[in-house]
Amino acid sequence: MLIDWTWPSVDRLERQEQYKAAIDFMYEEWIQEPENLKVFLRLSFSCWYVIVEYEVLSETNVKKEDIPRFEILLNELLAFGKKEFEEDPDFLWLFGYMISLFPEKFGGAVDEKTGIAMVKEALAIRSQDPVIQLVLLKGIAHAETLPEYAPLCAVVNAMLPNRFVGEGELQRYFREVF
Repeated sequence: MLIDWTWPSVDRLERQEQYKAAIDFMYEEWIQEPENLKVFLRLSFSCWYVIVEYEVLSETNVKKEDIPRFEILLNELLAFGKKEFEEDPDFLWLFGYMISLFPEKFGGAVDEKTGIAMVKEALAIRSQDPVIQLVLLKGIAHAETLPEYAPLCAVVNAMLPNRFVGEGELQRYFREVF
């Protein structure tokens, strides 16, 4: 079953670029309900997004001194996810994607190969998922020259509005990146 990423209160905060408030709110929700995969993944993605995009984000309530706290939290979330969601394809592809792009944001505990291996593991569990297929393909150098790349992009592009519903940063990010 695919995750419904919509979370109106968080989507609104992120749309207003109130990332710190959104992360703090999601953190409190996660503490109360740590097994909720959607809460866990939205919180994880938001931490990662703010950390990697901090330099280009403007008009936000995130200060430079907030970034180390978000980095520590992101690493705690990774450790928790590895224990609690190690076989969940959504955990595997999303964290695999984030790690493969910016392994250094995970405190040196992982490398790009770790991220790619996580995406491969997600694909082994959910082999017919075009999003996971595309995430894996995008991790290959010069993937756009492969014959399967353009057709897969077309399939994923057609499904994005239904797969990433809502106006939160995660949904907007993947609708734009894919």
